[in-house]
Amino acid sequence: LRPNSASRMASRPNREAALADICTMGLSDWLKRLSGQFGWRLLALIFVLLHLLNGFARNLVGPAGAMPYLFRSYQLPAPDVLVYNSVLHSIWVVAPLFALLTDLLPLGGYRKSPYIIITSVLGTVGCLLIFAEPELSAKGSLICLVLLQFQQVAATVCCTGTYVQRLQGQEEYGADLQTYVSFGIEAAGLLGNIVTGPIVQGMGPRAAWGVAALPAAAVGSLTVSGYFEERAVDGAETRRTRQAACAQPVVVMLSLILFACMIFTNTLTLRYASLFANISGYLIAVSVVVVFFGISLNPKIAQVAIFSVLWNMLSINVDSALFYFLTDTDKMLKEGPHLSIVFYNSVRGPVYGLFALVGIYTYNRYMKGWNYRKVIVVSNVASAATTLASLIIVTRLNVRMGIPDTVFVLILAACRSMTLQWTRMPFRVLFMYLCPLGMEATMYSLLKGTSDLGNSASDSLGAFLLDYLRCRPSGTLAEDAAFENLPMAIIVTACCGLFAALLLIPLIPGAPPNCRLAGKDAEVAQNSLLSRLFETSPTPVAGKLLQDSQKPRTYGVLDQQGRTSLEDGLK
Repeated sequence: LRPNSASRMASRPNREAALADICTMGLSDWLKRLSGQFGWRLLALIFVLLHLLNGFARNLVGPAGAMPYLFRSYQLPAPDVLVYNSVLHSIWVVAPLFALLTDLLPLGGYRKSPYIIITSVLGTVGCLLIFAEPELSAKGSLICLVLLQFQQVAATVCCTGTYVQRLQGQEEYGADLQTYVSFGIEAAGLLGNIVTGPIVQGMGPRAAWGVAALPAAAVGSLTVSGYFEERAVDGAETRRTRQAACAQPVVVMLSLILFACMIFTNTLTLRYASLFANISGYLIAVSVVVVFFGISLNPKIAQVAIFSVLWNMLSINVDSALFYFLTDTDKMLKEGPHLSIVFYNSVRGPVYGLFALVGIYTYNRYMKGWNYRKVIVVSNVASAATTLASLIIVTRLNVRMGIPDTVFVLILAACRSMTLQWTRMPFRVLFMYLCPLGMEATMYSLLKGTSDLGNSASDSLGAFLLDYLRCRPSGTLAEDAAFENLPMAIIVTACCGLFAALLLIPLIPGAPPNCRLAGKDAEVAQNSLLSRLFETSPTPVAGKLLQDSQKPRTYGVLDQQGRTSLEDGLK
C-alpha cells in the first residue's frame, strides 16, 4: 500500500556506478560506507534473511539442491514429485496477502517482527523434523517443506519492505543497497549449490536440512534482538492504514482470490492424493484468476496478467523425469549418463547459476531495445530449441557423436539457464512499468502472484503428462522401461510453451520496454469491465449537494468531519 522507491533506485547506470565504487574503494570500505548510511543492523538483517535464508538455504534444500534426493529416498515417481513441487511453488502466491496482513493486522503493535518470529519457529521445526526423523512420511516431509517455504516468503516480504522504507529520502544510495542485496543472494546461492553435492553424497540428503536449520533459526534470533528496529504503531495509525486499504478494494480482493486459490489447490492435493484432484484444482484456480483479474483490472494490466498465468501454466515442466534419467545409477538405468551427486549439484549447479547472470547480461546488452512482443517470441523460440536439445542426451545421440555426457550436460545447463532468463526478463520489466505510480510494490506482487500460480499449474500439467505417457521413474532398480516415452514428453513440453506464447502474444503490448504503461492509482481498475458494470450517475439532488460541498469554505472540526462523511456517502 505504501509507495515503492525500487523503480527509482535501480537504474542501470547507478548499478554500474555502484560496481565501480566497489572496485575503486574495495569491498571492505564500500561495506563500511553502506553501514554508515543504513546501519550495520540492517545489513546484518539482509545478510541473514535474504542472503543466507533465501540464497544459501534455498539453493541447498530447494529443487536445485537436496530436495530431489529426499524425494528419491521415498522412491516417489516423477509425476508425484511434480505434484509436491506444485504445492511448494504455490506458497509464493500468498506473498501479496501476507504483505497486506502485516500492514493491516499488527501483533502487539508491531507489523513485521511477530510474524517473522512465528514463521522462523515453524521453518526451523520443519528443517529439524526432516533432519532428525528418518521415519517421517513423504507427506510429512512435504508439510515440513511448506513450513520452510512460508518462512522464506515472510522473510522476503518483510525484509524487502524494511529496506525500501529505509531508502525513503535516500534514493541516491539505492543502487549501492540493491547491489548488496542482489549480489549477496547470488553469491550465497552459488555457495549453496557447491556444498550440496558433498553434503548429500557424504551424509545423505537429510543432512542438508540440518544445515538449513541454522539460518532458519538465526532469522528468529536476530528479530528477537531487535534488528528490524521497528517502532510500535498505535491504533490511529493502524486505522489510517486500513482506510488506505479500503480505498483499493480491487487489490485486496485479488490478493484474497490468489490466497483462496492456493488453499483450494493444496487442500485438494493433500486430501485426495491423486493427480486428477491436483490438476482439476489448478484448472479451476487458473480459470478463477483469469476471470477475476480480467474483469477487475484495467484492460492493459489484465491482459498481461492473463498472459502470465496461462503462458506459465502451458510451459509444462517435466524436469523431475529428466533428473532421474541423468542421475540414475547403472543398476537403475543401463544406458544412462549415471552422473554423480557431486557433479550434478556442485558442478552443473554453479554453471547453471553463472549462466543465469550471462543471460541477464545478454538481455540487457542486445534485447532491451526490442518491443515486448519481439523479445517474448524470440526468447520462446530459443527456449523451445534448448528444450528439444535435451533429446540429444535422452536418445544417447551425444555418445554416438563422441560428446561425453558431462560436457553435454554442462552445455545444456548453460543454454537452458540463459534462455530461461531471456523469457523471464521482459515480464520483470513489463510488470514494473504496468504498476501505477504509488502502488508499485503491491501491484508488482499481484502480477508476480499470477506468474507463481502459473508455475504451480505447470508442475501439475507436467505430472499429468508424465503419468499419461507412463513415464514414472522413481529411482528403483531396472527402470529402463519408465523412460521409453520421455522423448515424447520433452517434445510436448517444448511445443506447448512456444505455441502458447505465439497464440497469446496479442495480449502483450507492442510498446518498447522503456516507457511506463500505467500512471495514477485510479488506473488499477479504470475502464475495467467491473467498473463499467457498476458505474452509476448521481441523482440531480446528490450531484448538487456534492457540487456545493466542494466549494471553498472554512470549516471547524465538527463541520469538516460532517463534510467528509457527506462526500463519502455521496460518492
